[in-house]
Amino acid sequence: MLDAARARLGGDPRVRFVSADAIDLPFPDATFDTVVAVRLLLHFRDPEPVFREVRRVLRPGGRFILEYPNRRHVLAVIRHLIGRQDWSPTGLEAHEYLPDHFSHQPARVTQQLQRTGFDLDAVRAVSLFRSASIKRRVPIRLLVALEARLQHLLGPLVPGPSVFVLAHRPDRDPAD
Repeated sequence: MLDAARARLGGDPRVRFVSADAIDLPFPDATFDTVVAVRLLLHFRDPEPVFREVRRVLRPGGRFILEYPNRRHVLAVIRHLIGRQDWSPTGLEAHEYLPDHFSHQPARVTQQLQRTGFDLDAVRAVSLFRSASIKRRVPIRLLVALEARLQHLLGPLVPGPSVFVLAHRPDRDPAD
C-alpha cells in the first residue's frame, strides 16, 4: 500500500509516508486535526486500544472518521434466520469471518469509542445495495441516489455491511 501511495503522491512535498502500528503511533500527543481509519478495525479483534491511541494523537476538538465491517448487518441477520449462517449476528464480540479479519457489533464500537473519550457526531449505514443481484436489475444511478438518501435516515439502525462514524475528541477532557 505504501508503494502504491508513493507512486501516486510521492512527489507531493505535503505528504509524508509512515508505516506504524495503530496502537503505538510514532507521533506526539495532540498532533493531528483529523484521523481517518477506513478498513483498519477489520484487523483488530478488540479496537479499544486503537481508539485510545487515535485519541492521544488527536488535538482537542479533532475529528475521527472511522469505517468498519458491521457484524449485525441485514444480510447476516437474514442468513442466520434461514439457517445459511451458523454464527449469530447479535453477538457482542467481534466475529472473525476470515483469518485475522473481524466484523464488529455497532453498539459495542459506540461503547468503546465513548469509553475512550470520544463524542459521536454521526453514524452512517453504507453499502446498502452490495448485492450483485440487485446491481444487475437496478440502474447504478438509482442505487446511488437511494443509498445517498437512506444513509442518514438508516444510520442509527446500521443495517449495512459497512458503518461510517464521525466522532470527535472533546475540547476538554471530562476530568477538567
